[in-house]
Amino acid sequence: MVKGNTYPEFTASLDWSEGQIKRGGGQLDDIRLQVDWSQPAGRQSDNAVVTIRSMDASYAGEPLHVAGTIRQMKDPIVDLKAHGSIPMALLQTEWVSGKEGVIRFHDVVIQGKLSRNDLQASGRAMLEEILLTYQEDEIRIPSGSLQLQQDELGVRQLHVVLAKNALVLDGDVQGFLAQFRDQVAPVAIRFDGQVQSDRLDAFALMEQFQKWQQNQPASRPSAHSDTPSPAFTRYNGTLHARIGQFVWQDIEGRDFTGSVALDGRTMLISGDAAAMGGTLNLEGELNWGQKTVWEGALTCEEVEVEEAFRQCHNFGQTFITGQQIKGSLSTQLLFSAEWDGQGKFIPEALHVYSAIQIEDGELKGLDVLESFSDFIHVKDLKHVRFSTLQNYLEVIDGMVYLPKMTIESNALVLDVTGFHGFNQNIDYGLRVDAGQVLINKITRHDASLTPKPARQNGWFNLYYHLTGNVDNYTYKSDRERVREDFARSQFHRKRIRAVLESEFGRILFEDEPEAEAPVAERPFQTGIGTSVQQALRPREGGIQPRLTKPDHRPSPTKESEYLEDFEIEGGGAKKKRD
Repeated sequence: MVKGNTYPEFTASLDWSEGQIKRGGGQLDDIRLQVDWSQPAGRQSDNAVVTIRSMDASYAGEPLHVAGTIRQMKDPIVDLKAHGSIPMALLQTEWVSGKEGVIRFHDVVIQGKLSRNDLQASGRAMLEEILLTYQEDEIRIPSGSLQLQQDELGVRQLHVVLAKNALVLDGDVQGFLAQFRDQVAPVAIRFDGQVQSDRLDAFALMEQFQKWQQNQPASRPSAHSDTPSPAFTRYNGTLHARIGQFVWQDIEGRDFTGSVALDGRTMLISGDAAAMGGTLNLEGELNWGQKTVWEGALTCEEVEVEEAFRQCHNFGQTFITGQQIKGSLSTQLLFSAEWDGQGKFIPEALHVYSAIQIEDGELKGLDVLESFSDFIHVKDLKHVRFSTLQNYLEVIDGMVYLPKMTIESNALVLDVTGFHGFNQNIDYGLRVDAGQVLINKITRHDASLTPKPARQNGWFNLYYHLTGNVDNYTYKSDRERVREDFARSQFHRKRIRAVLESEFGRILFEDEPEAEAPVAERPFQTGIGTSVQQALRPREGGIQPRLTKPDHRPSPTKESEYLEDFEIEGGGAKKKRD
């Protein structure tokens, strides 16, 4: 008698022979199935027990054997054993669709309730020439093996082709079975492994992961989440990498060795590589939240400047390009960068401290130097060669700040300090050894001459203040202003060096003593729209100069009777007329 949702006791048996199953292009032949069904008296159908006494089949002539029991169909308790081969095409779900290849099971055992933590599993699976689609994107697995032991999945020599990248994976994954359970909150996947690749397109791989993440169904909110879950938040562990060649858009490198460690919302990146004719070392930390923040340290040695500008698309600016600068660059750089919740880069939040050294350098066709060259009649500024250039810089609040540095070139000795805004507004102070300028005026220049040494006690110096925008700038004679800028820059130079030393320990070069004692510090404000007080606010432990605008400024002092008051409008290089 059937009463409500209860059933009488009954048993049933099914014998099936010469069977066949086709799905998604996959096919099992010669199926021989023996199944018993046992329904307890007065119980719901969910209490029935299905016993698979045996299921034998063949795929491409290779055998498959399955046996075991299944209880409580709505939330199954299983005790199954499997051995043999099945086509990947039989796997068809909402997200994953098998196309080609075969999975070979070796003594696979699954015992327990699928939705509970006491599920027991063991066995090994070999993957051969697998092709599947995930969210309609192809993934190829030419070979590899998976070893299952309880909730840990061992990955051994798993070859994966994804987004045109061929990867070889080895490692262990914990929390694998938990991904198939009905969990109130997502369960983290913990891993420790290695990845190798002869060639890696890191940008294409990242785009693929981001696409999959965006197409995932919205997860249930948790008390600890303040933003939608980004990619990787469910993953914890360390992946060691060895990459033969790698690319990120136009950036190319080789021989990368390093690691990526994930911990919820934090990714730690560490590695060494050869790129742009030199070597690179990167140590960084990427944090997700309402904003994405990347902080790190980068060391470059003997990188080709021209190639770096080319591969990095001139770093998003046009003031100086790879066609205008050459040399061998070494640098130590600390950085902090931010992206908003929509993944848009925030330029004003970029903060950089850096020590830079360029050897065997050239500056050619730089507009600012060309107009300056027209005024002082030294055409060699249109193609400047120098042996070594050393300095520090800080990027903050949308500006690049350059402390005083000396360029000892084939044309002259030039000291420069100043600011360059991301909006292309500029404010520079320059000093020229006029003794060498006059020598160049009366001597035929030989491009093969070695760079001239600095002259601390030259005949006299010329001081210029350059301000405006790169498309509309003005030179003015202003000795007092420039000397104040130079003196003040020493405070910031020491502060930048102190920050770098705290991170790197040893800096690329030693600072040389100043040629002249610094003058008394005078406050001032730049003309590029952001005050120096904002731009160079001292960090903890740093030196704090007084940076408020003065009530008045002394009138410029002429350095020599040979000098004329002048003004050059941007790019025109026309002397001011009386």
